[in-house]
Amino acid sequence: MLPEDLEHLDRHFNTLSEITDRVAMINSPYDSNIEQAITEMEAFIENIYIWNFSELPGGLMQPLLSHLSFHREIVGDIITEARQQLIESRRDYLKRIVQY
Repeated sequence: MLPEDLEHLDRHFNTLSEITDRVAMINSPYDSNIEQAITEMEAFIENIYIWNFSELPGGLMQPLLSHLSFHREIVGDIITEARQQLIESRRDYLKRIVQY
């Protein structure tokens, strides 16, 4: 469902931020459900890919692109840190995030 206004768009991407925070647990030695977090992140982005951007309310394209760029940077930071730490048991998760 397309966001109706900037507030709705921001709330939508706050959800993605929460999911991404859980994905970042790949770099933590503590137990976490990384599989579920990655699956949720993939599903979230796949949902955005089906949006018809030509129907996006005026003025929301730039904030949308800003949110997506920020997300890309955060995921890049997660990947960089995971490569530095090289937690062997999480290598397959790292590969999956890189493919994402």
